[in-house]
Amino acid sequence: MVDAAHLDWPTIVLRLAVGAGLGLLIGVEREIDGHEAGARTHALLALGAALLGAISVGAFDEFAARRASTNIQVDVTRVASYVAAGIGFLGAGAIIKRGSGIKGLTTAASLWVAAAVGLAAGLGFWVGAIAGAVLALAALLADHPMQWLRMRYESWLVVSVADEAATGDVVESLVHDLPPSTPVKVERFDGPDDVPHVDVHVKVRAPEHRAIVFGYAARRDVRAVVPSDH
Repeated sequence: MVDAAHLDWPTIVLRLAVGAGLGLLIGVEREIDGHEAGARTHALLALGAALLGAISVGAFDEFAARRASTNIQVDVTRVASYVAAGIGFLGAGAIIKRGSGIKGLTTAASLWVAAAVGLAAGLGFWVGAIAGAVLALAALLADHPMQWLRMRYESWLVVSVADEAATGDVVESLVHDLPPSTPVKVERFDGPDDVPHVDVHVKVRAPEHRAIVFGYAARRDVRAVVPSDH
């Protein structure tokens, strides 16, 4: 049985398999990176989008007729257009707000791209489907060398607090002035004069953040700011 778009069984199965496979390819990186939305989620999402794409071009044969011959009007492009809108609920579920930071934006974007890749495969737009999946995977993998570059610029700085009572104010200021993910550790020890000393260890990842921390040396409640071999 051949429909209006000339989609036979092998063609339909091929389009669904390619869509699911490309979605799986994108999801593997997310799963390796430890995200909840991993290979299966991306594969199922792309498969669903591919099926909707195939439906939009291959399931309306009986409605195909000249406008003057029927009072039924079918716009098959609406099926595809609502895939992008419908994927929003999955993307929203992948985004988590933690404190002042947000996690899951990249995973939400990868889900959205997986749906687009699956839809392209379902419509038989092979170049767009394959190129989209490859470029999406390249974008996801690009974060790994970026992490290596960030590690090269990471360093620990020690903010020596002049008065133990001022520790809370110094830590609060550092948390406010630096990115939410900046590690801050407080170390209390007794000095040679048996007076309690407090050092605040801060791990900075960018030159501008180092400048911010070194600027604390001018504060009256800070004794010194020095690099650490932590």
